[in-house]
Amino acid sequence: GQRLLAGPWNHNGGSARSDAGWNAGFFFDFSAESTMMRFFAEHLKGEAPVADAAPVKIYVMGANEWRDEHEWPLARTEWTAYHLHAGGRLAGEAPAENPPERYTYDPRDLVPGPLAIGPTLDDQIDFDAVAARPDVLTYSTEPFATEVEVTGPVRVELWAASSAVSTDFVAKLIEVFADGTCVSLCQGVVRTHGATAGAVYRHEIDLAATSVVVKAGHHLRLQVASSEYPTYEPNPNTGGRITHSTESVVAAQSVYHDPLHPSRVVLPIIPG
Repeated sequence: GQRLLAGPWNHNGGSARSDAGWNAGFFFDFSAESTMMRFFAEHLKGEAPVADAAPVKIYVMGANEWRDEHEWPLARTEWTAYHLHAGGRLAGEAPAENPPERYTYDPRDLVPGPLAIGPTLDDQIDFDAVAARPDVLTYSTEPFATEVEVTGPVRVELWAASSAVSTDFVAKLIEVFADGTCVSLCQGVVRTHGATAGAVYRHEIDLAATSVVVKAGHHLRLQVASSEYPTYEPNPNTGGRITHSTESVVAAQSVYHDPLHPSRVVLPIIPG
């Protein structure tokens, strides 16, 4: 009796992508045959469920269409790793021997982000300006030669060290259109506790999930930082309770991408 419905909406109920349009407007369809009204009829009025209703219904961005599925994640998923490389590359091959990339996280100078997780209405975040900040690392694939579908949970395996005993690492997956337009696909954060300053740890960052067809000529960008405000409450790096903290310390962060520390994003690629 479980059902999953996933669409390209932001917290305000509107479309999170301008190219999705209002054909994804589930919240505004009150016809008797709409998914929402059929759900209410079954669970609030006791009517018989629709016999042919698929257990999973997703909106595939880029293709801009609804699609029925029968499980989640999709059984045909090809879990594909894209590794972080020196020079800001994101590629399938394993990384070579390289020194870590370093940045400084100052809780008094936070990376700007949207109010809620994911884009919000009238979001004014300048993705390129954020990528140019010295406390943000960006890694990009080459433009795709053919369209690629990414549907399902996304995770980042990040090998990193910090001078702080507690700090944050934020990861965001972004689609970059051929004309340079940037659209956030999914993101996540991990908070470290009780770490040994300077020690290298493997952090798994859950970026939740997405469903998108990345068109030919577009590329993917992975952004790594230690803050995004006001999306996430900033970590003062002291190790104390954030709600009680009155002080903060600057953290020296190191992100590793070498054969012993293969930082990567694992994408759920759906074969065509």
